[in-house]
Amino acid sequence: MWDWNGTLLADTALTARAEEVALAAVGLPVSISVERWREVSDRPISLAIQRLVGRDLSPDELATEGRTWLRAYLAGLDDVGLAPDAREALQLVRDAGVSQSIVSMHPQDEVRSHAAALGVAACFDSIVGCACDYDLSQPFVKATLIRGLSQQVGVPTADMVMIGDMLDDAEAACRAGARAVLVGTGDTAPHRFVGSGFPVCNSLVDAVRCVLGRVPADPPAAG
Repeated sequence: MWDWNGTLLADTALTARAEEVALAAVGLPVSISVERWREVSDRPISLAIQRLVGRDLSPDELATEGRTWLRAYLAGLDDVGLAPDAREALQLVRDAGVSQSIVSMHPQDEVRSHAAALGVAACFDSIVGCACDYDLSQPFVKATLIRGLSQQVGVPTADMVMIGDMLDDAEAACRAGARAVLVGTGDTAPHRFVGSGFPVCNSLVDAVRCVLGRVPADPPAAG
């Protein structure tokens, strides 16, 4: 299983810019560099926001932030491509005869549309995203999506591995009964994975090789 945003899709800069716009919409202007975002990003997003502005948002503010973020993100999405080694990584999985799917917290129609536009939709047995009625403030949404994918493709979760760029990806996989490999190339600075207990790789290609048992994971940098 692949996470989409920040893992296969190189959208970290867009995510940070959209968060700037979203926070400004609730009267909290803040400058967010890619480096800063990689230090604070988290799920639920309220954790990252608290680190950025020093307080929790009210429910109304958080609702406005979420709607504004999505509009700003989608407005810039056409200019975002795949991670540099994404196509190579996807091909390695296909060459190994292993099924692969996307499990994303992003709206399902948007993920499917963008994967098709980038020419990689055919690489996947399934592309699973959030339905519009999911409440993303609730915990364990991604674990629920993983269990649903398991039923859809007929593969036990114990035989599934998530490759993602956030601790939440790995924790969701574990909660669903799957395994996980993390990459330090997306929304999370790799030193934040220290002590997580999950394998960490420095590229998508190495993550695939780790899953296939061909190379060990790299230890995340401590600094």
